[in-house]
Amino acid sequence: MIRAARAWAPANLALVKYWGKRDAALNLPATSSLSATLGLFGSEARIVPADTDVLDVQGDPGRALRVIEAARVLTGNRAPLDVVVRNTVPTAVGLASSASSMAALAMALSRALAFEDRPVQTARLARLGSGSAIRSLFGGFVEWDAGIAADGSDCRARTAFPATHLPLAIRVAVTAGGPKEVSSGEAMERCRGTSPSYEGFVRDNPAVLEAARSALADRDIARLGGIAEAQSLQLHEILREASPPIDLLRPASRDVLGVVSRLRERGVPCFFTIDAGPSVAVFVEPRHADAVGSALAAIPGVVQVLEDAVGAAGARFLEEVE
Repeated sequence: MIRAARAWAPANLALVKYWGKRDAALNLPATSSLSATLGLFGSEARIVPADTDVLDVQGDPGRALRVIEAARVLTGNRAPLDVVVRNTVPTAVGLASSASSMAALAMALSRALAFEDRPVQTARLARLGSGSAIRSLFGGFVEWDAGIAADGSDCRARTAFPATHLPLAIRVAVTAGGPKEVSSGEAMERCRGTSPSYEGFVRDNPAVLEAARSALADRDIARLGGIAEAQSLQLHEILREASPPIDLLRPASRDVLGVVSRLRERGVPCFFTIDAGPSVAVFVEPRHADAVGSALAAIPGVVQVLEDAVGAAGARFLEEVE
């Protein structure tokens, strides 16, 4: 038996980066991470009973099939499903649409296949679809522990600080449209195998995470921002060092970094983070958000500025199923 189900999950942006896997089959990360959950942008998944499987997924259908199969193995229920997943955040430009879509799908499957009372299993399914999807299950500032157990049993995420602990607006400068030239999964493996700086990045992760946790605890935007920016720049240096090199940034992406620096010089508390893509997210005190948005929009090559904030809630069920 299949129950109709509908779920929503927000996107998330990493401040301390997950990059690389210690187990590709289980999607276990090589590094722990710290992220901020978005309030508005994310993905919606809808599942209804069907006569035969129907899959309509915005993004990578292969990820969705992996999650669905794992849910069927978990429950033994192989009844046909009509699955639709839609993103409200641009797909494949470095804004974690795969994370939100797989988190939403895992949530919807947990209700459709009747295991919604088993959140650990839901988290495992989300992670199988996209590693960072596990962070989208939670609101606020989320810490994801990479763990050390071979079976991934200690690889878990939690809200480290609620969104109200350090209210921040987010303005995202979208500098490209369409899919990335190199997927995150492929880029991770290339970096792990060929980038000279990758080993040091993994080795330094515990200390970086502790520093970011401390900055957040103290509500210190300058310290937190310094860590987030250094992580972003290090990530993209590791990408450029790979063989063959991977350069995901656009000229406009680099121009955004200069604008953020100049805004800080003028007394605006803000900082950037960049995931594996060309778009740049800027975190800022809410009272300065409009000024930051206007400055980003004026940069040639910035095609859109998205407005959001650190969100209080993670993935959730939507009660009405159309």
